[in-house]
Amino acid sequence: MHKPVRTRNPILPIAASALVVALGASPRSSAADENRRLEVVCTLPHLASLTEQIGGERVHVETLSDGRIDPHFVVPTPGLMARASKADLFVEVGASLELWTERVIDGARNPRIRVGQPGHVYAYEGVRMIEVPKVMSRAGGDVHPQGNPHIWFDPYNAIVMARNIAAGLQRVDPAGESDYKARLAAFEQRVAEAYFGPELLRLLGPELLWRLQRSGKLRGFLEKRRYKGKPLGAYAGGWLGRMWPHRGTPFVSYHRMWGYFARAFFVEQAGQLEPKPGIPPTPGHLADLEASARARGVRIVLCAPYYDLAKARAFAKRIGGRAVEFPTEPHWPEQSWFDLLDTLTKRFAEAAETAR
Repeated sequence: MHKPVRTRNPILPIAASALVVALGASPRSSAADENRRLEVVCTLPHLASLTEQIGGERVHVETLSDGRIDPHFVVPTPGLMARASKADLFVEVGASLELWTERVIDGARNPRIRVGQPGHVYAYEGVRMIEVPKVMSRAGGDVHPQGNPHIWFDPYNAIVMARNIAAGLQRVDPAGESDYKARLAAFEQRVAEAYFGPELLRLLGPELLWRLQRSGKLRGFLEKRRYKGKPLGAYAGGWLGRMWPHRGTPFVSYHRMWGYFARAFFVEQAGQLEPKPGIPPTPGHLADLEASARARGVRIVLCAPYYDLAKARAFAKRIGGRAVEFPTEPHWPEQSWFDLLDTLTKRFAEAAETAR
């Protein structure tokens, strides 16, 4: 669980670091270790939320960013290095999202959390990445070699990430394995209910629904198959049920980061204000985008809090639409990853209703 950071004797971390170097990066090695919570440092709030879901009372979680700035550009300060210096487990998305973590880990001088060690987790591993570039070139803007790293807006991806976190927790705390597995199972059930709704889950079960979702066949299946005279999509609840009436709705965003959200909820990306990732909007590009947006009937412009909302609003006005501030992180610890997805689906659905 999350607790405020306590002031500690400055001599103790030095002695502890020396002991770790002498003993090596091993799981809890003393009886005293069994009585304390694992120190987990996460780069971003949604990771902290997922870690708390899996770790429960066995973990104390901190984040290196509160989500108010672009996760690409967090400054690796000595303060962040100090937080990482005491971590048993370090969790980052990976996929070249947080390139600054290399400097944080180096500065922490904590061998437990180095890449490849038991105390390091890349949460993206195992996710089916989208928008993977065929050719790497700076001419394409700020592209990521592994694909779009904004993976946590797809509910199934959150399950994959939680599994990676659970595996990391088990590596550094083998005694908690049964707890972590039980909490992971409960988390997966909660995600399925939140996404599909209880009625659709009862009719089809999570295994079939996730298989269809991952293969890209869920929308067609729910539209074409019927039960008691109605398409199966009519039985969707939760986030999917909220978004179901708006499937196919096109939107424009400031930055190309909502592909996983679009895939999960059957809405369509119709362009970005940035001509290329990380490149500010230009008059010529905005003119071309306006023409294509009008042709497709786009009325929604999504903008993360750390991008220029004024420009998003100005463009929305040009196309007779509405700019929507779309948060990328929960206000953790008061909010969870579930709250974030709830907010995103509500805001999109409200914007789509208004745009009709």
